Amino acid sequence: TVTASSINYSKNTMLFDELDQSQTQTNGGRLLGTYSNAKWQLAQSFVPQKGILTRVELYLSREDVAPATQPFYLAIRESLTGATLTEASISASSVPISNPAWKEFDFPDIPVNADEEYFLVGYSPDVPNNGFFFWSGIDTDTYVNGITYISGDVGVTWNPDYGYDLCFKTYGLTNDPPEKPSITGTVKGVPDVSYNYTFTAIEPDGENIKYVIDWNDGNQEETAYVSSGESVIVSHTWADRGWYTIKAKAVDSIGKESDWGTLTVQMPKAFSVGPEWQWFQHQFPLLV
Repeated sequence: TVTASSINYSKNTMLFDELDQSQTQTNGGRLLGTYSNAKWQLAQSFVPQKGILTRVELYLSREDVAPATQPFYLAIRESLTGATLTEASISASSVPISNPAWKEFDFPDIPVNADEEYFLVGYSPDVPNNGFFFWSGIDTDTYVNGITYISGDVGVTWNPDYGYDLCFKTYGLTNDPPEKPSITGTVKGVPDVSYNYTFTAIEPDGENIKYVIDWNDGNQEETAYVSSGESVIVSHTWADRGWYTIKAKAVDSIGKESDWGTLTVQMPKAFSVGPEWQWFQHQFPLLV
């Protein structure tokens, strides 16, 4: 048994992803592509443990007698014949003939559910005599969280290749929720006057966030997405006197939510508000 070697990797992002699932042993492989009446596609199931899937590496070569000429596509799916969640491709010329190499598929990051099954689906365009790729693998059940599947009709039907595992590596990030937002602004005012409030939160994974705000008077709103740590200023006017507890939570672009941050404000007085009073209130809020 030969163990496929690793490659060095550096990603130009705020955070570095980490190896999640892998099967790197090989003593053979399976063909993928179209030639004559053969129309082969391959898939490998896997079970991620991280909440964000960032990229995948496959151990590939091209068959020497009829090497592929069209790109290799890798799709991520929740079922073999279901919708593609994300996809990337590499050119045929970037894959060596005969001698396998780790090839990277760096697609837009997607959220996945840890401990649920997903599929790496490899295929090449259905072009006459396109030729074959060779996806290396091993004929033992080395990767216990998945198996290989083979389609001979361009992905219409699939058959399990029990006891076989293709070579792959999946990378990901842990999807932590944003931190609870801080809320700052006027805590004592008057009804029918607009006040500005600032909302700020950190997303540990560096993802964009939006703020969901409950003004405690029957009104709620959401902001646009902003960068992690970027403050958003939102104005609000209360129509009636009383005590109000503003609540806000941060939601990242993957859908993870923070705990609620709160700020209690008091609108104890009601005046006929003219331009002069509005100016005075904003300049000296603690005197009202």
